[in-house]
Amino acid sequence: MGGSSAVRVDPLARQLDLGVHVPGLRDSGRRWLGTAKQGLAVVSLVALVALTVLDWPAEAVSEFWSSHPILTGTVTTALILGAGLLALESSRERRLAPMDQSITTGGMAGLVQPLATIDFALTAVRAVPDEVAARRAEVAGPPLRWARAWLAEGNGLPQGTPGGAVDEGLVRAVAEESIRALMSSVRGWTDLLTRTPLGLEVTALALSLRPLLMELERIPHAPGAGGVLLLDEVRLRARHLAALFDRASGSPELRPDVAAALLHEDVPAGTSLAAGLPTWILDPGAPALSTSVVPWSAVGWGEQVTQAERAYRARVGRGLGSG
Repeated sequence: MGGSSAVRVDPLARQLDLGVHVPGLRDSGRRWLGTAKQGLAVVSLVALVALTVLDWPAEAVSEFWSSHPILTGTVTTALILGAGLLALESSRERRLAPMDQSITTGGMAGLVQPLATIDFALTAVRAVPDEVAARRAEVAGPPLRWARAWLAEGNGLPQGTPGGAVDEGLVRAVAEESIRALMSSVRGWTDLLTRTPLGLEVTALALSLRPLLMELERIPHAPGAGGVLLLDEVRLRARHLAALFDRASGSPELRPDVAAALLHEDVPAGTSLAAGLPTWILDPGAPALSTSVVPWSAVGWGEQVTQAERAYRARVGRGLGSG
């Protein structure tokens, strides 16, 4: 599958609507659900107190409840149970939130390196396809082992501006390897991640890369919006997710290879992916959305990921231009 035997195609020959590949993450709304439970508990308690207090001075109310003993017992029991159960549930969620976050951040940390490896492999295919073919021929074994060994050399992403044509056969092969590597990694962390609602969201976000890889395997030469190759969209999405998960995993700073990749000026416009992303992804000391949101806590996760996703999609949508 070397470059000499593959058909090379002009990247601007076709256009692919990236709108069909909008992977994003909706805010789960757990914060509002918890607030609603607390509100219902307070309402139930207030209603119970009101019924008790009004039973003596308000004669009409007293006569009504006296005339309907079954309704009185049902309402009173429901209010007592409602206030108690909702208060207990709210307290339980507050106690479990730090545990859920700890479990989920462990799973996210485990997904960073596989995503960074996928980015590295696809970037190498884009920039130095001949060397990729040689490396793949030299190193046998599990999917992307050659890319992991190459990345471990510590030289960062392959240097050079991505070329204007792609090796279709090589792209297909590496995309197929990337799918298998991604699924193997996600499967390995599923037991941990799926123990928490936040972990399920993380899993879904990681798997958002799979349909893009499948499309890349099917049409290796398809350009996307603004002339950005689908190959660029996939590798930069893997880079974005690696940085996002690394930032969210509780690490005091981004891993060196992840930080270097995020700042690497190899996007089609000649800039880095970090140029258009929120500053708190790069700087752990930077504020997230406001002083009331703890960066990457279970409470702020949905908002922060949504913000990062929107910034990323905006860059991809306009061809990853500067700004």
